[in-house]
Amino acid sequence: MEEPAFRLGDVEVWRRDRAGERRLLLDRVAWEAGVGEHWALLGPNGAGKTTLLTLL
Repeated sequence: MEEPAFRLGDVEVWRRDRAGERRLLLDRVAWEAGVGEHWALLGPNGAGKTTLLTLL
């Protein structure tokens, strides 16, 4: 089997809100994409789709 072109494993992203409290933005994200594959990132509003893509 061919190695994935991209691999992201068990990623967590935290940030502090205005009150100084830590807030979990992404929780245990794992993802692989193969060469020539097409993919879509689906989820409800506020799920972290844009945050994930920004981090890539």
